[in-house]
Amino acid sequence: MKTECTSYLYMMDTDWVVHIEYEKTSDGYEGDFYDPGWDPEYEIYRIWLARDRSWKVQEPRWEQTGEQYHLICNMEDIHDAVRGDIANDDRFSWDDR
Repeated sequence: MKTECTSYLYMMDTDWVVHIEYEKTSDGYEGDFYDPGWDPEYEIYRIWLARDRSWKVQEPRWEQTGEQYHLICNMEDIHDAVRGDIANDDRFSWDDR
């Protein structure tokens, strides 16, 4: 199931809201005494940028493609936002297994 989360980015002298569409592909492993475990795995499908203007209700979003997509997709802040969304989402809980 594809999910969307947001992050923020300062680029080209402008603040941007980054909308990320991803899908969790692996639950990961919580770990135990012998094995440290690993984070859930995911795949990012689409990324949109919108200007971050608090006085506007809704800014248009531009879907990123090509090199711009790869540049933004490989930023650590983007991956932190996805991992944080997975960790905070009740659907992806270790207790549900």
